Amino acid sequence: MSIKSTFINVIILPFLIVMFAFFVYNIIDIFEITKNVEIKNNQNCKVIRGGKGLEDFAQFDSNHLIGISNDNLKLWEMKNFGVEKTQNGKVFVFDMQNENLKLYDIIGFPENIAFHPHGIYLYKNTYLYCINHAYKYGGERIEVIKIQKENESNKKLFFSSKFFFIDINFQNNCFTHLNLFNINIILASDFSFKYEKSLILPEKLMGITNDLIVVGPHDDIYITTHLSIHDPIEGRDNSLMKQIRMILPILFKIKGTFIYHCETSHLRNINIPSHFKCIQTTDQESLSLLNNGIAYDEENDIIYVSNLLERRIRIFKRDPENKIHLNYLNDINIEYPGDNINFERDKEGNTILTVGVLGKALHHTKLVEESKNDGIISMNNSTFFGSVKIKIQKGTDLSDKKEIEKNTKIEKLVMQNDLFKGISSAVKVNMKVYMSSWCDDGLLICNVN
Repeated sequence: MSIKSTFINVIILPFLIVMFAFFVYNIIDIFEITKNVEIKNNQNCKVIRGGKGLEDFAQFDSNHLIGISNDNLKLWEMKNFGVEKTQNGKVFVFDMQNENLKLYDIIGFPENIAFHPHGIYLYKNTYLYCINHAYKYGGERIEVIKIQKENESNKKLFFSSKFFFIDINFQNNCFTHLNLFNINIILASDFSFKYEKSLILPEKLMGITNDLIVVGPHDDIYITTHLSIHDPIEGRDNSLMKQIRMILPILFKIKGTFIYHCETSHLRNINIPSHFKCIQTTDQESLSLLNNGIAYDEENDIIYVSNLLERRIRIFKRDPENKIHLNYLNDINIEYPGDNINFERDKEGNTILTVGVLGKALHHTKLVEESKNDGIISMNNSTFFGSVKIKIQKGTDLSDKKEIEKNTKIEKLVMQNDLFKGISSAVKVNMKVYMSSWCDDGLLICNVN
C-alpha cells in the first residue's frame, strides 16, 4: 500500500466519516426531525381575518393590541415580487372587546420610502418604534410613529345590521350592546398614527434586523439580527449559493447572529433622518445560531432574547456604564423554537413572557417551501405552530440556575396544525390567547383554561 493510500485510509476517511456524522447529528438536532409535537387547546379557537403578516404586536391597553402588517411571503420568498412589487405594509389595531381588526396608514409617511415593517416596540405607550426593510427605497431603518388615541368623550357609536350601517359620534362613556331586530350597537375607540422620524441603520444590517427594544430616551436601542449575511440593497437574494452560505454555518453550529446597541451619531433633527451607529455587543453569550425576539423589563433593566434554533430564552442585565456589554445571567430552556416575546408583570409581580413558537424548526422551512410558489399559505397539517407562557416568580435571582429552575413555570398555551400557520407573536389576556403570524392572514384567538 502506498503512502498516499495509507494517508487517505488512516487520516482522510475517518475525518470525513466523523464530519459526516457530526453534520447529520446537527441536522437532526436543529430541525428536530424525530420530535413528535402534540396538539393542545385547539378546540375553542377562531381566526379573525383582515391583514396579512401581522408579524409582531404588543398590548397597548386592556382592550387593544397594536402591531404591524406586511406581506412577508411576497417580500422575501416569492419569485417575481420582492421589494419592487410588494405593497407597503400598515399598522394594525385589534379591539379585543369587539374582535375588530383595523389597518391604518401612517400620516405623513414619506412617499418615496417603502414600508415593510418587522419587529416593533411600544415606547411609553406613546411611540411605536418599528423596523422597516425598505431596501433600495430607503435602506434598513427604524420608523418612529406617534400613537394617538381619541378622547374617551369622542368615541364612536356603530349601529350595524344585515341591512344597514350607521356611524355617528357619541359623547358618553357607557357601552351598550342590544339585540333588537338583529341590530348591534358597539362603542369603539379609534386611533391615528403619525410619522415622527426615521433612524437609518448601517448597510451591514440590510434585511437582517429582526426585533428591537428602546431602553431609554434619545433613541437608546438594542436590535437583534436573525440572519448571518446581510441582503443586497436591491432586496432578498434567494439564490442557491446565498442559501448555502446561510445554512452551512448553522448546520455546523457556527453562531452568526448578534445583538447590536444603536444610538444616533449626531444631534437629532425631526425633519432629517438620523444615521445610527450600531455596535455589536461584546459578550459571547449574545451570539446565537438565530437570535429572534427581544423583550425588556424596564424596572429591573433585564433583557430577554429568544435563541430560536437553540430553543431557549437568554437573560441579560444591562450595564449602564458600558452599553455595548450585556451581563449574561442565565437561560430558560423551552421545548419549542421561540419567535417574538411579549413581556408583562402580573398582579402578584411575577414576570410573564409569552412567546410565539414553532412546533419544530423544520416546520418553518416546510411552510415556506409549500407556500412560496403561488402565495397561498399551505394548510398542510404536518406543520404546527402555537404559543408558550413562561412565569418567573417575583424575587427570583435570575443569575442562579437552580433558583430559576425552581421558580419558573413553562406552560404550553396552544399548539395547533389546521387553523393558522407561521405564528410569530402571542399574548394571553384573561382567558384568551391572541396569536399573529409572519405570513398568514389575521389573528388566531383561542380560549384556554
